[in-house]
Amino acid sequence: MKNLSLRKSLTVLTLVCLVGNLSLLQCAAQSYETSLTSGTATENFDGLGINSLATLPDGWVFAQGVTLPVYSSPLSCQSPPFRFLTNSSYGAPFNCRDCTRAYDGGTSGGTGNTTPTPTGGGRINYSDLGASDRAVGFMSLNSTVTNSTTDYRSPTNYVMFGFVNNTGSNIVSLAVTNNIKLFRMNNPATYTPSTAFYYSYDGSNWTSLAAGKIASFNVASNYYFSAPVVSNVSFTISSLNISNGSPFYLAWQFLIANSSGSGSSGLALDDVGLKATFGVGATIGNSVWPVSSGNWNTAGNWLGSTLPISGNTLVFTGSGGNSTNNLAAVSTGTGTLGALVFSNSAGSYAVTGGAVSLAGGVTNNSTSAQTIGLPITLLADQSIVAASGNLTMAGTGKLLLNG
Repeated sequence: MKNLSLRKSLTVLTLVCLVGNLSLLQCAAQSYETSLTSGTATENFDGLGINSLATLPDGWVFAQGVTLPVYSSPLSCQSPPFRFLTNSSYGAPFNCRDCTRAYDGGTSGGTGNTTPTPTGGGRINYSDLGASDRAVGFMSLNSTVTNSTTDYRSPTNYVMFGFVNNTGSNIVSLAVTNNIKLFRMNNPATYTPSTAFYYSYDGSNWTSLAAGKIASFNVASNYYFSAPVVSNVSFTISSLNISNGSPFYLAWQFLIANSSGSGSSGLALDDVGLKATFGVGATIGNSVWPVSSGNWNTAGNWLGSTLPISGNTLVFTGSGGNSTNNLAAVSTGTGTLGALVFSNSAGSYAVTGGAVSLAGGVTNNSTSAQTIGLPITLLADQSIVAASGNLTMAGTGKLLLNG
């Protein structure tokens, strides 16, 4: 075919083509995760009741130890729990789902070892003033007797949640809200408790997220707060790729004592809310641009912080902006692009920069207008599709039709 030069805003094409299915990688779920079937989920732990031996809801797991945990089906735990120190044989976390004590800040009703004020540490089913509003967490208590029934000196502890995405769609971000409740601050001069947050695709390799942590609690010493000090936390885990059928894991870390067990304190998790955002996932041969403006060679601009490789289809899903090709892998030598696709959620983009060789055409599924302003060589017969909004091939370069 002859070379065809296109000048700025020359034409808008409305051809139709069929796009092949893209395969999804799905990880096999483990055995204890709960099923997420809609875009939202909540847990307030109120179903535990005033019960020192209550078990966590499905999908929720305690982990005790000093290193990052591995999510798995919960095991039987010591009750009462032993002390955990960095130099002890209990340094590696183990998982369980049963509480060991319940504290209710004003009433001694309920079952098991339930008291209005702390008499020992462990995995705690908390409440304030004996109310039905429950929370789950830990309390450290430093005694002088080894393996005392009241002794619990684990510096770090975790509450984990695992789910399998059974929504039928790919999750690209997850908004998280929760309350962290401080029930005990024994000696802030010795140690100030804090929390951290992690997420994982496999339950063993964790990524920390600073937005989910509480660095410290600026309150005076109090043996037990009958009305806990509440910190509201909200954040979003962005650039996710949780395909349908795949698991995902959250972990709240509670640091409640120093390495010797001093400065003991009590923290709990409550009122957890999850809200998923769905979109196109970064699958094999598919790279997703969820941001507004930026350069192609910046990994953080791509879903999963993974740069496209030669042959990938680029899918634009963000709010719109200037997207500039300066990525050698798809622009030089034998580098090619599979296709350029604008999802139905995409804003208006102007795609410019270095020349590309294209194998699979251009499709605009968005109602927003799109502009392609970079030199393109077509490697085969293909379609340019404006399925909803306008699609303008613009620029002073050439569109080369080979074949």
